[in-house]
Amino acid sequence: MNYGLVEQKSQERWIVYTYAPETDEILAYQIGERNATTIKQLYVQLKDLQYVLHGWT
Repeated sequence: MNYGLVEQKSQERWIVYTYAPETDEILAYQIGERNATTIKQLYVQLKDLQYVLHGWT
C-alpha cells in the first residue's frame, strides 16, 4: 500500500492505493482524512474485489 499527501497543510488528506505488480494495476484507491477510517474504507473496497489482504481484519 502506498500513500501521498496533498500539499496544503490546513486540509491534509491521504491518497492511499493498493497496487498489484503482477498485473501492473491499481486495485483500489481512497482519498480521505489522515486517519484509520480512510484505510478501513480502502480495505472495504478490497473485500468487495475479493482480494485477500493478510493481517487486516
